[in-house]
Amino acid sequence: MEELKRFEQIIGIQRYSNSTKSIYRFHIKNFLRYCKGKPEQGKILEYLSTLDKYRPSSLNIAKYSIIYFFKNVLNQEVTIRIPKIKRERLLPKTVDSSAIMKMINATANLKHKILIELLYSSGLRLGEIVKVRWEDLDSINKLVFIKGKGNKERYTKLSDKVTADLEDYRNVRDKMSNLGNPYVFDSEQRPETHISKKTVQKVLENTSKKLRLPMKVTPHRIRHSFATHSLENGTDSRYIQKMLGHSSSRTTEIYTQVTRNSLRNIESPLDVACRV
Repeated sequence: MEELKRFEQIIGIQRYSNSTKSIYRFHIKNFLRYCKGKPEQGKILEYLSTLDKYRPSSLNIAKYSIIYFFKNVLNQEVTIRIPKIKRERLLPKTVDSSAIMKMINATANLKHKILIELLYSSGLRLGEIVKVRWEDLDSINKLVFIKGKGNKERYTKLSDKVTADLEDYRNVRDKMSNLGNPYVFDSEQRPETHISKKTVQKVLENTSKKLRLPMKVTPHRIRHSFATHSLENGTDSRYIQKMLGHSSSRTTEIYTQVTRNSLRNIESPLDVACRV
């Protein structure tokens, strides 16, 4: 269809991530299919109402995908009123620091070990850690340079432990033939590029299964753990916001709710006094 071709041309020159492009493409195709190839603004609410099994966050993405299509492809401002879709405020699930340390200590492969360490040390997204380059690492100031969502640049923390292990890892890499690869986590199948997202997910899955951990360990769950544990250790939430790459402090505030769970383990001084 002509509209889809135009969509591909427009979004192709804009700085959206590949995942965002893919999601927008999916919803626009479905919407056009629903409209039988004749997109009308009056059909937007009808289409969104068919997505009743979608979570609010996913429904919002569908909504903005269609608005993007009308505005950028059809050159139409969406004039119909679309009710605000209230987002869920689900508490992020985290992994105990002891479980993460067990995974690190149980990983014999040095590259995979550093992979887990860097996820927990720096709070990186899955799409960010696979693209970390050697030049992004500042071992003197213990910082990692990241170009995140929407090409937004930021720095996050590089731990002493990761810095030391990276030095050992680089010594091993220097003896290998693929010295020209700029990525820290190079692909074994394609030496000229970086490790795949699927490989990272598989490393965590296999390690957690080997240790028979009770929870599913994912890159995003380790990112949540980085934020929650940093807050519990006394790090100011404003610094955590910057390290995570959150545009709004409201996104980071959810971690303050998580840390309230740890208050349950604190004994009231009144209860202590009552036992005396």
